[in-house]
Amino acid sequence: MPQNFNRLVVVVSISTTKPFHNNKYKRPTMLETATKFILDLVLNNEEVKKFPEDLVTTSMQWIRSWFLIDDPTDPKSDPATKAVLEDASQPPETKKAAIEAKLTQLQHNPQFQSELKGQMQQYGIHIANSHNVLVGNTITATTVKVGDEVHHHYPPAATQPVSLTDLEKQGEEKRLTRLIQQRDAFQQDHDDERLAGERLRIQSKIDVLNNDINAIKSKLGL
Repeated sequence: MPQNFNRLVVVVSISTTKPFHNNKYKRPTMLETATKFILDLVLNNEEVKKFPEDLVTTSMQWIRSWFLIDDPTDPKSDPATKAVLEDASQPPETKKAAIEAKLTQLQHNPQFQSELKGQMQQYGIHIANSHNVLVGNTITATTVKVGDEVHHHYPPAATQPVSLTDLEKQGEEKRLTRLIQQRDAFQQDHDDERLAGERLRIQSKIDVLNNDINAIKSKLGL
C-alpha cells in the first residue's frame, strides 16, 4: 500500500449494547476511504443523497477537476479514467478499480494530497452525522486524523427545554442572535464565487455554528 495513503484515518467512537471486538475490526486505510468517497459520489449512492446539496456539488466539482478531464491541453487530462467513470454500462467494481489506480498515480502530487485532506475531513464529519457508519450503533463522536493534525466533531447532544430565569433567558437569546449573525455572515462568504476555493473550510465553520444554534434553541424550547 502506498505510504501516503496511510496518513489519514477516520475513527468513529460508538456506544452500543452489542458486543464489539477490536480484534475483528479493521480500520480502513486512506486509499479505501478515499476510493469509497469518490465512488459513492460518482454512482450517486443513497448515502450521498443524505449529504447537504452544496457539499455534494462542491465535491463533484473537485472530482471532475481531477478524474473527469479529457483535454490534451490540461496536464491532469486522463481520458481513460473519465471514460470508465462516465460509462453507465461499467459495473461499480470496474469504476472502483479505476479510482484506486488514479489515486495511486496521484499519491505524490502535493496539490492533490492537500485538496484530498480537506475533502476527506468533510466526508468524515458528514458520514458520522448521517449515522450510517455502523448500522445499529449510536455514533457519539468522530475523529478525523490527517498526518499529525486531529480534528474532532461531536454531534450536538439532545437537550430538553430547561427552566431559565429571565436574566438567563435574555443572555441565551442574545447569544443565539449573535451566533445566527455569525452563521449568516459565513453563509454569505460560502455563496461568494470569489471564495469558491474556501467553501469546505467555511462550511465546517457553518456546521459548528448550526450545532450551537440548535443546542440553544432546544434549551429555550424553540
